[in-house]
Amino acid sequence: MKSGFVAAVQRACGVGLLLAAAAARAASFEFNWVGDAGYSTEGFFSYDATIAPNIISESGAGPTTVLDTLSVSFFDPSHTLLESFTTVSGGVSSSGFFQFKF
Repeated sequence: MKSGFVAAVQRACGVGLLLAAAAARAASFEFNWVGDAGYSTEGFFSYDATIAPNIISESGAGPTTVLDTLSVSFFDPSHTLLESFTTVSGGVSSSGFFQFKF
């Protein structure tokens, strides 16, 4: 009896998880920029497109509204990595100086 109940719960939970996974639609973008002196940046950000407004605006430390991930790296003219940051991870910003608009 108990195993039938457990199987039913597992089936019900599995269906719920599949529906939730199907409902989310991630959007992700890579970006890069090269300045006149040859310094450059490369990055990546992602968000859930099903809940995103027309303009995404995030700022400060703590939970973000829409943005899930933001990573950026900076390079010198010979493409040697200067610094990398993952400012937003799992929908949480780690920087009080964070400003983002897309």
